[in-house]
Amino acid sequence: ESWKEAFSGTGPPHRFYPHHVDFASKPELASAARPRVLGEEAWGRADSSWPLIYVSAHGYGVARAADAPPNYYWQRFAQKSTNAAKLPSLGPRGPALRGFDTTRHLERLLEQSGVAVLRSTRVASVLRSTGGVAITTAAGGAPLAFDKLVVATDLKAARSFLDTSAEEADLFSRVRHLNYHTLASHIEIPWVKPASVYYLGGHQGERDAVDAGAATGGCPTILFRPYAASNLTITWAYGGASLAPGTMEACLRRTVSSLGGRFGGVLLQQEWPDYFPHLASSDLASQVPRRLDALQGRKRTYYVGEIFNLPLVSECVDWARYL
Repeated sequence: ESWKEAFSGTGPPHRFYPHHVDFASKPELASAARPRVLGEEAWGRADSSWPLIYVSAHGYGVARAADAPPNYYWQRFAQKSTNAAKLPSLGPRGPALRGFDTTRHLERLLEQSGVAVLRSTRVASVLRSTGGVAITTAAGGAPLAFDKLVVATDLKAARSFLDTSAEEADLFSRVRHLNYHTLASHIEIPWVKPASVYYLGGHQGERDAVDAGAATGGCPTILFRPYAASNLTITWAYGGASLAPGTMEACLRRTVSSLGGRFGGVLLQQEWPDYFPHLASSDLASQVPRRLDALQGRKRTYYVGEIFNLPLVSECVDWARYL
C-alpha cells in the first residue's frame, strides 16, 4: 500500500485493521517477532537498530524473549510511529489523529448531548437480552436499562462482569498482555533536557529469556524528564515473575551512574499487568481478529479498544470513529 493511501487524511478508513489482514496468505506477519523479519538490511544491526529499539522500548516486547508478540504488531507500530516520521507531511501527526482532541472536549460533547456519566462506579454484572441491556453496579439497587452496550475495557477483564457466551469467553481468553512498569524517581543527569524523551537501547534484548522482563533484566527502556524546575524523571521497564524485588531500581541506579548522573531513589513504581493486549501467532494465523470483529453488533454489543487496532491513543480513537 502506498504511504499516502495509508496515512493521509483521505485514506480508506479501514487501513490496517487486523480483521482486514489475511494472515493465512501473509504468514510472516503472524510469526513471532524476530529481528530478521523486521529488515536488518534496511535498518542496520538487529540488536541495535533504531526502529527495533523504539518499538521495544514502548512495551511491544523483546525479539529474543519467548513471549515476543507476533511480527504484525511490531510492523504496525514501526510503520505508524517510526517510518511515518520520515515523511514530515504525513508523519505521526497524520492519519489516525484526525478528529482527536482533549478530554475536556469529550466532556463538553457529553454535556451538550445530555449524556450522564457515572464516575467511580464499578460494574458488577451486565445481562443482555433481545429486549435490552441491564447493568447492575457494585452499589446495588435496581439494574440500569439501556438499548445498547459499548465495551471499552480489556476483553479478558470484561469476563468478570459480562454475561459472555461460550464463544465470547473463548475469544476473550486468548488476549495476551506484557508486564510493564512506570517508575518516578529523582535523577540528575547533566545533559538530559527537560521535555525530551530518551530511548535506552543498551539492555533491550541482549539475551534469550522466558519473557521480556528477564531478557532486559528489568532495566529502563525509556527516560523522560517532564519539568525544567524539577529532577523528577519518569522511566519505563518490563516486569515479570522472574524478576526479584528491587531489580528494576538496582538496574536504574546502575544505568544513571553509567550515564554520568546521580540517582536519588524511586518515589513511585506502578505496575501495568495488562499492558499491550495482543494475540498469539497461532490466533492470528487462524484469523481470530475476524472472529472478534464478527461479534460487533451481536447481542446489542459493540467493542472498542486496543485489541481491534493498535495500542496507541490515536489508533483507539480512530477505531472508535470507524466503528
